[in-house]
Amino acid sequence: MVKGLLSVLTIISFLSLFLYSCSPNEKPISSVEDKKDTIIVLENDAIQLKISVFGGAIIDFHDKKNGINPLTWKMKESQMPDNNKNGAVFQGHFVCVGHWGSPSEGEKKLGMPHNGEPANNWWNIKSKKDGRFLEMSCDAPLDGLTINRKVAVSQNTSCFKVTETITNDLSIGRINTIVQHATLGLPFADKSLIINSNATYGFNRNLTKYGLEKYAAEWPNAYADTLMKTIDVSKNSWDSDYVATYIFSDSIGWITAVNLNQKQLVGYTWKTNEYPWLSIWNGMQDGKLWAKGLEFGTTGLGDTFSFVDRCSISFHKVRSIEYIDAKSSVSKTYFCFGLQIPDGFQKTLRVFFDKGMVTVVLLTNSGVKEIQFSL
Repeated sequence: MVKGLLSVLTIISFLSLFLYSCSPNEKPISSVEDKKDTIIVLENDAIQLKISVFGGAIIDFHDKKNGINPLTWKMKESQMPDNNKNGAVFQGHFVCVGHWGSPSEGEKKLGMPHNGEPANNWWNIKSKKDGRFLEMSCDAPLDGLTINRKVAVSQNTSCFKVTETITNDLSIGRINTIVQHATLGLPFADKSLIINSNATYGFNRNLTKYGLEKYAAEWPNAYADTLMKTIDVSKNSWDSDYVATYIFSDSIGWITAVNLNQKQLVGYTWKTNEYPWLSIWNGMQDGKLWAKGLEFGTTGLGDTFSFVDRCSISFHKVRSIEYIDAKSSVSKTYFCFGLQIPDGFQKTLRVFFDKGMVTVVLLTNSGVKEIQFSL
């Protein structure tokens, strides 16, 4: 009798989970590794966007005409840091809140995960509307923070907008870190990849033990070693791991990545008073490229620096910290866009936005071409 009752309850539970995961804008997951996840789908006639509820990552942003998704990068559970093993895996474009990189030994002992709690935890779906709008949130109780995210997909162009509000739930002020960990994967991030940005001065994290200024270089260059050999970070031709970090002189920052073989561009733009730093991660595995990170955020100094250093060190007068007062909030917005590049594409010259319109200026063999995206 008990055995039969348990069987019936198991079937009911399974059917309930199945029906929930198959609701209009949510897709069931078929792979074994993703069995715990739920995917939210937003779309218009031009694009489709997929967002993971477990970890909050944007895992798919593709043009419906060609199906190319630049955000295919994903770690396996076995590759995750030990203090993240029971949580979500890193994938696609996830957000680091509270921490960028590893927490301290004391924080680890208390359960703090690598790259902060929101990238490791379940998010709550607060509302969905018209298949183009989503509001979701995540609690980070170990950090005393809450993040609320609003995603709006353009009505008819290949663009979406994300606004995230981080609230300090503590009764004391605290230093906060937020980094948008947008990570391109294969086959998009192949040898044909071209990266353009309006970043200015930067440094290779591998050389920071000598100070930030000694081996500083101008975009798109970074020094590879103390012999002054240079890396051109705009090209996907360097066969070793590095993180090159840059600042901006303009009020608007932007970055684009173009796969010349696929003729597809993906890009981001934001206000530099919200995200003053950009880091390019060249991720290698078994001697081959497996990740290209386009990481923009409030800090350029990760876990290779002590907390005290991160609070005190600046680079060209740009600080690497952000303060949130007790029971206060900060909001930050970025735009993401994609397009099929025109024939004769050479590079991206400029990206800017104003009043809900993003403009991308390209240089081609036949001259300058402007492309606009509306929200």
